[in-house]
Amino acid sequence: MSLYQKLPKILVPKLDNTIDRYLEVMRALFKTATYSEVVYYTRIFARTEGVYFQNTLMYHSERKVNWASDIWVNQCFFENRQSLLYTNKTRTLIHKRDFSTTDLMLTIISQYISGLIRFWEKIRAERIPQDYVGDMAQCMEQYKRIMGVHRKSLPKIDNWHS
Repeated sequence: MSLYQKLPKILVPKLDNTIDRYLEVMRALFKTATYSEVVYYTRIFARTEGVYFQNTLMYHSERKVNWASDIWVNQCFFENRQSLLYTNKTRTLIHKRDFSTTDLMLTIISQYISGLIRFWEKIRAERIPQDYVGDMAQCMEQYKRIMGVHRKSLPKIDNWHS
C-alpha cells in the first residue's frame, strides 16, 4: 500500500464556507462602499458559476484520492509556462565553483547523479520518510510525479513525459 493511500481524502470545503472566508479577507482590503460591491458580486458568483465550480470539485473528489493535487498540477504547472521553484532546485544544489581539473568535475557530477539515482530508488520503493507539516502527514505522491518524469512542452498545455 502506498503512503499516499494511507492519507485521508481531501474534503471539498462547502461553497458557503469558502465564500464567507473570501469575504472576510476582502473586508480587510476594501473600503465600505467598495466592499459592498465585492459582497454583491461574490453573492452572484456563489449562486451561478460558484455552483458549477463546486460541483466540478465534488465530481473530482469522488473519483480521485487527491483532487487538489491534480488541479494544482494542471493550473499552476502545465498551463503556466513559468519556471517553478522546484524545477530549478537542482541548480542550487551544485554550488558554482571552478574545478581545478576535469577529473574533479566528473567526480563531483557523478556523485551528484549517483545520489539522485539512489533517491529515486527510495522514492519508487516508498522508503523515504513520510513528510509532515506539524502533525499532519503530507502527500508523498508528488515525489514520484516530479522526480520520475520530465515536463514535455505541447502547444496548448504541457504534460508529464516519462
